Amino acid sequence: MKLLILTFFLLLRVATCADDDCNGIQAGDIMVSGFNMKGPDDEVVLVVLKDMPRDATFYMTDRAWNGSAFVTDDDDRDGTLKWTFTAPFSAGGEICHKCAQDGSVFDRFTISGDDGAAGNATFSLDGKEGDTIFLYCTTRINTDANSSSITIQHISAITNQAPRISAGTNDTNTTSTPTTTNPLLPESLSNDTITILNSTFANYEYDGNTVGTATKVRSELSDALYWEGHMDIIENLATKSSFKIVNEPKSDDSSAIVTVSSVVGTSSMV
Repeated sequence: MKLLILTFFLLLRVATCADDDCNGIQAGDIMVSGFNMKGPDDEVVLVVLKDMPRDATFYMTDRAWNGSAFVTDDDDRDGTLKWTFTAPFSAGGEICHKCAQDGSVFDRFTISGDDGAAGNATFSLDGKEGDTIFLYCTTRINTDANSSSITIQHISAITNQAPRISAGTNDTNTTSTPTTTNPLLPESLSNDTITILNSTFANYEYDGNTVGTATKVRSELSDALYWEGHMDIIENLATKSSFKIVNEPKSDDSSAIVTVSSVVGTSSMV
């Protein structure tokens, strides 16, 4: 009898197994720390605020969020990029998309069409009207041998578009239709995981604290007061900031211990 029960639960587990690409990634664990939307290449720099395990995967997209899925514009100009950590990655490390480093361009993202988003266009930011960058990961649940469902878990978002509408704690106008120039920000993201910047500038760099707890650094990354906008391309964007993430202090400890130094991400794609 015990064997039959065990076999039943094993079969149930197989039938409903989940392919968790997130692998522990949660909201606010990865944030944008700089971008050039106007220039020959769309440069984006991300900072990782928590140690990441091997095989954790996330996506970066400029598609619009309609409240339940990502959609592309009529011109199919938007796209989604995929990153997989092929080795453990330390908190404070940075990841770059098309960032110039020592005169060369390195890019560890791959174009993705297997993330639940429609279309196969390339990631292309709008330097004229502004754009929104979403970071997220997915969990694929195999309900049976022939079907599966994908759950999107939002990590963070940054926008320099106007007009804007926000969801959740940032409600301003939930009746507007979300488009690539009028993005709906996900309800699951809190204020400290969303960065809303002025639409005057196409290029931005973070100018806040780069040494501190993940909570402290995240709070400033999400605050427009700690960002500097530029009309011209920001040179050497990948090396503008060097982050060190320290441990959150315990209730009886007023100090925090530095655990890691920043490095520019060099993980290769799978």
